[in-house]
Amino acid sequence: MPPLPLVGRILWIATFAGGVLLIIRLYWLGSHKTYPFFFGYWLLSTLQTAILLPIDNRTRAYLWVWIFTEPLMWAFYILIVFELCTLVLRSYTGIYTLGRWVLYSALSISVMVTALSLTPAVSGSSERSPILIYFVTIERGIVFSLVLYLLLMVAFMTYYPIPINRNTLIYFVVYSVFFLSKTVVLLLREALGLLSSQTFSTVLLGIYTACVLAWLFLLDRDGVATVSVFRYRWGAPEEKRLVEQLDELNSTLLRSGRR
Repeated sequence: MPPLPLVGRILWIATFAGGVLLIIRLYWLGSHKTYPFFFGYWLLSTLQTAILLPIDNRTRAYLWVWIFTEPLMWAFYILIVFELCTLVLRSYTGIYTLGRWVLYSALSISVMVTALSLTPAVSGSSERSPILIYFVTIERGIVFSLVLYLLLMVAFMTYYPIPINRNTLIYFVVYSVFFLSKTVVLLLREALGLLSSQTFSTVLLGIYTACVLAWLFLLDRDGVATVSVFRYRWGAPEEKRLVEQLDELNSTLLRSGRR
């Protein structure tokens, strides 16, 4: 693996520092109780960075630390998406249950497809470390499943006027940008190889830093009480019709689940 460019390393340090400040702010706001998996992700992420920063990323020590910590990061990716689903759909139990099973199914299919693709990916790769290829392939499957689910949530929230507090809306929107950016870099890595992806990884770190700053400055105590919607606000008759449609869909799913 080539060394990280100087700009990339500076952004990595900036993201780490921002992560530490974000952890402090989330705890100070009491948001660590509302968003426990988001809080846990940043605890783990800052710990991983603190361990990896002093290590040359071309060494085996770096590779093994990354291998032992990265699966925990994947687990938090999944838990965060579950957390967002719960927060957004907490008033619509039937729709939430359906969404949860959709995510279960997407992850299960992803695991099976990834398992089938592992051997060809390793045998056809010119990368030095087969372990790295296994991990990149598994991560790709998990990330793609979650990003498709997030896009479905965005589409759903764009169509229906779902009321959520402003902090949760900021959490959801910024995390979607955060996660979509990671997906784009994975696609570029697949297309161009690890050597060609260094520039894109630096861009990704810049986006990560911007996301951390957005969470730092936009999440506040007032955001808990302020109710927002993701979609554009149409006229009152249209809003009423969509709310009634949403309630009917939720009731139908609840009745179906009891049978």
